[in-house]
Order: sequence, then C-alpha cells, then structure tokens
Amino acid sequence: MNAMNKTLVYMFLTVGAALCVTPNAQAGKYVGKAFPNFTATDPVTGEKFALKDLRGKVVLIDFWATWCGPCIGELPNVKRAYKKYKDQGFEIVSISLDSDRRKFKSFVSRQKMDWYHVMDGGGWSTRLAKKYNIRSIPAMFLIDTEGVCISDSARGRRLATAIEKALRTSSIAEKSPTPSPSTAANRRFLAALTDQIGQARDSLFGATEPVQALKQRLDAAERLISAIDGQLPMPRRPEPVRRRFVRLHKELTNLRQELFVCGFLNDRVITLPANPFADDTIDTRRGLIAAAEQIEPARLAVVQMTVALGEMTSQIDAVEIGLAKLARKANRGNADPKQLSTDLQELAAEAAALEQHCREPWKRQLETADGVFETLAGDGGDNASQLDEIDAQIAACKKQLSTAGLDRTAVLKLRSDFAAMCADMAALSQELTRRGGGGAASLVLPTNPFERGRLRDVRVRIEAGEQLDVASQAVGQMRSEFGGANERFDMFCEELAEMQAELDEAGTDAPRLSALHDRFQTWCQGLLETLDGS
Repeated sequence: MNAMNKTLVYMFLTVGAALCVTPNAQAGKYVGKAFPNFTATDPVTGEKFALKDLRGKVVLIDFWATWCGPCIGELPNVKRAYKKYKDQGFEIVSISLDSDRRKFKSFVSRQKMDWYHVMDGGGWSTRLAKKYNIRSIPAMFLIDTEGVCISDSARGRRLATAIEKALRTSSIAEKSPTPSPSTAANRRFLAALTDQIGQARDSLFGATEPVQALKQRLDAAERLISAIDGQLPMPRRPEPVRRRFVRLHKELTNLRQELFVCGFLNDRVITLPANPFADDTIDTRRGLIAAAEQIEPARLAVVQMTVALGEMTSQIDAVEIGLAKLARKANRGNADPKQLSTDLQELAAEAAALEQHCREPWKRQLETADGVFETLAGDGGDNASQLDEIDAQIAACKKQLSTAGLDRTAVLKLRSDFAAMCADMAALSQELTRRGGGGAASLVLPTNPFERGRLRDVRVRIEAGEQLDVASQAVGQMRSEFGGANERFDMFCEELAEMQAELDEAGTDAPRLSALHDRFQTWCQGLLETLDGS
C-alpha cells in the first residue's frame, strides 16, 4: 500500500470513528433513574419480549450496528462478559441501527450473539434510537436488577467491573444458593451443547453464503433491467445499451443454470428473454427496438428465480431460527438438557444437508473452471503471428503497387491481395474488441480503393498507397492493444491456477471454500466484462 492509500485509509477510519463515538445527547440523563420500558420482537427468534420482563437481572442495553467500527471493536469484550456472567443473572439486549436485515442476521449468527436483539431496519430512525435520542454508537446502558440505569459509560475493562458490582449488590447475588453437583453437571452439559450449536451454525453458514451471493446477483440483474429499460427503444448512444443487454442476457442464462445445478428450480421452467443480437445480421437500432419487447420477459425471469431462491432461503431461515432459540435456552440454563440435545441433533442434520446441497455445485464449478476459461478465452489464437502475416501482406501489396504497371493480371492480383488484407484486419479488429481492447473503438482500418475505382486509374493507386500506410499504423496499434489484452488474460490464468491450488488445500474447510467461491465469482465477472469490452 503506497503512502497516499495509507493516508486515505487513515482519514476514512478517523472520520468513521468520530461519527460513531461522538458523545450522545442523552449522556447521563438516565443514570440513577428507572430506565424507560419498551417492547419489541426479536428478529432472530421471532420472540416478543419487554424490558420489564427481565427485571431481576442485570441487563446491558447496547445500541450498535454492523457498519460501526467502534461497535465491532467492543464486541469481543461484550461476548466475554456474556459468557462469564450469563449464569449469574446477566442479560444483554442489542438494539441494531442496521438497515439490511439479511446482513444483520448473518452477522449475528456468525458471531454467535445469543442474546436478545432488536432491529427494525430503520437505521438512525430506528424506533428505539429515536425514543432514547441516540445520536452516536456504541451507546451502552447498564441496568440493575431493579430496572435502574447505573451506568452509560461501561465499556472496555469498566464493563466487567460494573457488571460484577451490580451482581454483588443485587438480590440475585445475595439469594443465589451454591449450585448442587447435578446443577453444575447440567451447566457443563449445556456449555458443551452451546459449542455444538456453534458448529451447526458454521455448517448452516456454508449454505447461507452461496444463496446470498445468488440473491445479490438477482438484485443486480433487476437494477440492470431498470437501467436498460430507461434508455430503450431509442437511446442517444446505442452501442453501450446493446452491450448492457447482451451482458444481461448472459447473466440471466448463468443464473438459471446455477439455480438448476443447485437444485433450487425443482420442476420450474424459467423462460429467458430472447437476445435479438444473437443474429449477427441485425443492426444495433433494430436490435434495440426488439430488445425493448424483451424487458418484461426479463423481469418475469428474475421474479421466478427470486421466488425459487426464496424457498431455499425460507428453509435456511427456519433452521437458523431454531438454532438461535436453542442457543438462547442453553444460555439461560433452565431447559431440559436431553430435549435440547434431541432438538439439536435434528437441526444439525438439517444444517449439514443444506450446506451440502448449496455448496457442492459451487465446488464443482470451481473444479471445472479450467474448461470455462479455455472456452471463453482460449480461442483468441496467436495474435502476434497473425499480425506478422498482415505485415507481410502489406509489404507484398506495396511491392506489387510499385511493379504492377499496366499489367492487368498483376493489377487484378493486387486488388485480390488488398481485399484479403483488409478482411483479415477487420477480423482481427473484431477479435480485439471481443477481448476487451480499450482502443478498438478508435482503430482506423484501411479501405480497399480498388472496389470502387478503375483498376488502372492513377488516383486509385495513390489512394491505395495511402491506405497501406493506414494499415501499417493500424497494425502497430493492434499490437499494443493485443499486448494489453493478452497480459490481462495471463493475469486471469495465473489467478485461476492459484484458486485451483487453494481448492486442493481447502479440503472441506467451509470458511475457506466460501472465500474461494466469492473469489471465483469475482474472477468470472471480471473475465466476462473483459470479453464484452466493458
């Protein structure tokens, strides 16, 4: 990372931290007073609760968000406190200022935050944030067993100290009997169950991430459809719109294929929009008029695929909620251990089955990426040798132009060779565009003056000499552009080899396979954009 990048990152973190930790308008307002009650529904478990229901416990009210750096920095400390004091009468209610529900639930599940949560998706306008006038986060209020706020600054090391003090002075600490051996054994058993629940959640995350990746791509396809629809049928710049439509058609085709491979479609038949540009003879304007009629079929295909994906999401959510409820019961320590163990075995089996169902197709895709790469990029040919041949054709035409004289046979051969040279250059120009050469659009190709002029006309011969100079300049430009394109493809090839080596090392490691899947999707997208000249 260079000095400028380091400076920008430092500025970003500094400004972000300042926004998060600016003192709250309500600092000190509630300390020493009864903390106002509220009711809410836990978005993770669907459980309804009220703050007053937790009376008799020491409660930490924590306003936070997944995008808040200081909040995430404080999270390990909060988790340690919960693990240490939950059996002594300590509880947490986290109130999130996130707006993305899926991201929030995924984060909570991965971090094993097995306490009460509130999240209505309102961001800074969240109902409870407005009620308590929260202006910055994290904002943490510690409530004693009588419902009185005893601290609004218990963070870091001060948090554990404040919790211990509250528990010592509470009725819970005074009246709690010494645990019997059987109670202690139950707690150890429940602690082991909590670890097993964590393992089941890791398996479920292996199913959640590919599904989320597909959902994000479907959302992106919907946005692309809207962008194209706003410009059809007669855009000011037709070519970029044509490229977007072709890219949309490819993405919808890929999504349908991946949903089918993953088994999400079942018996559904998804009809894709037609691609009018598959016909090479159609001009861009007529193609865009035809494309305008395919916008609604494209939207329908996205809706159908989203519904199919939603069914799998519902299954994952059901298992995720079940595991969250089990974790909550295990943490409270008042549930039947045997029943918890039975329920956990069922949910763990479902989580493992979902992971295998969702992840194996992605793994197979990565294993066959070599073939994908060769199919997409391997037909470019040896462009350097082709350009060498065109250079030789130009030299031969120049020689014939100077020696042909009035010999009709020589002039006819010159016309034929000149036409072949122009056709070869046009084909290479198309190949350069396909491979993402940025300068292909500005490339000036030679024309064949012999097609429209008399063979022995002096002016035609003068123009032919000028066009041969144009051809030489175009060859030089194409050498440079193909060099850049080939370097990009070499980079794709090297990254593919790295991913294949990492796949061999990853084995069944879900987090590594998940990261590898994301990297492969980015690799495919980058390759397709390069091929499309985007």
